[in-house]
Amino acid sequence: MDTPSPFLRQEAKSRPGAQIERTRLAAELRDARQESSERRERVAEVKEWLEHNVSEQARKTEEELRDLANQIDQAKKDLEVLRGNMFQAAWNRKEIRQLRKEISMLQLKERLTQHEVDFHEGAAAEAQKNLSVLESNGGGQEPQDILNAYYRDEQQRWEQQDVGREDLERYMSVEYLSQLDMASYIDVLQRFPAEMVTHVSRRGVRDHADLMYHQRGVGEVSDAFDNVLESGRLQSNISLKLEQDQRDAYIAEQIGLDTFATREDAYKAVDQLVSETGWSSFADHSAVHFATEVVADSYYGSERQNEVFVAFPSALIASEYAFGGYHGQDLSTPHVDMQQNDLWVWEKDQEGIPIDAGVVFLPRDTQVDHRTGSRYAIGEQGEALPNQARFDTIKKSIEDGQLGAIARRLEQRHAEAQSAGNDFERFNMKQVAKEQAREEIGSALALSEEERDSVAENLFELSRLTRYVDAGPDSPPGEQLDYRLQKELQGMGLY
Repeated sequence: MDTPSPFLRQEAKSRPGAQIERTRLAAELRDARQESSERRERVAEVKEWLEHNVSEQARKTEEELRDLANQIDQAKKDLEVLRGNMFQAAWNRKEIRQLRKEISMLQLKERLTQHEVDFHEGAAAEAQKNLSVLESNGGGQEPQDILNAYYRDEQQRWEQQDVGREDLERYMSVEYLSQLDMASYIDVLQRFPAEMVTHVSRRGVRDHADLMYHQRGVGEVSDAFDNVLESGRLQSNISLKLEQDQRDAYIAEQIGLDTFATREDAYKAVDQLVSETGWSSFADHSAVHFATEVVADSYYGSERQNEVFVAFPSALIASEYAFGGYHGQDLSTPHVDMQQNDLWVWEKDQEGIPIDAGVVFLPRDTQVDHRTGSRYAIGEQGEALPNQARFDTIKKSIEDGQLGAIARRLEQRHAEAQSAGNDFERFNMKQVAKEQAREEIGSALALSEEERDSVAENLFELSRLTRYVDAGPDSPPGEQLDYRLQKELQGMGLY
């Protein structure tokens, strides 16, 4: 396993019975380190022997073999010269006999030397085999492997323990979770229920709002997440107001203080105010809002492909906070109606909910402005600046019929795919058709790869805007191409 987290190391030390186990582990590690040290020394010895003894001896015997082969070859040539013809052979009979003996002796020496070469090669092969065994631990265990196994067992032991009230109070607390590093946080959560609640924050241009009664701020720049980072906590609307300089005026405005004749009347009004429930009530505005088991970025987020949200263990909310609202008391499943997936969590004394007790998620690969953190251009006054060049490029492709033609070809390919023999073939043909449409869009329009993919995903919707091409300047805004295209691009996250 990777390096154990600080939490797991501490848990392994402090759990009941840990000392006995760690004493045994220490002895095992001692032996393993000794064995490992001896094994490394033996490996070094074998490598040195292979390098200096076997290799050098093999080199020498191979040189001897080459020298003997040359001598034998020369002797045979000399023999042929002595034989020459019958007269020469008879004349040189004594020399020929002597030369034959020399050749036989050289050949015998060559065979013996070859046996020596074979012996050294066998010894080298055996030594290499032993070296491989030693380098693969030779049946022993490396100390790190023993430690890894130990911490894997400790992690499994931790995860399989039952969870009691004391465990929730100790581990599922803001104070405890806030001080953990990421690896420890993950290890702690392995033992507790996996359900989560999430809160979506905003940074940059709000380019979408799928919930019709949550449209405030669309097209505008938000720095809500910057404020969260600065304070380090999520706060309700009322908490934020009460921290401002004009809090007394805000309270007076909320209860209509100037309409009451007596203090008692004002107190009654406050009692009535805080007892109200439902949207826009005191209970609503004094709560931090979460979604259960989903991330509701389509409803409450800011920039598509650049969303920011914070996730908390549901067990933490259940252990530390009062909660309710339209979602009710069930933290294990999302509401059947996504619009009702709105969990209200009330802070303690307007202290907020520290984000360090949860996990903040940011997009990994989205390209943003390093100053604003936004995918979009933002003006000096903090206003969102639409990408006019991109708008004009897509508008022109609608006006000249390019997008419409690509959409029609895609429809034709989809129709052809429907006549395929089986589901797999139909699916494959449709995927190929989509890829062809993407390539055609990339060739026809000067767009980035991300923009091309977004246009391809919304090809049919964009092509239907052709109906507004001929609308005159006197037409209602909803029937003009510029207005309809701007709305369509905002919905695609291409503001």
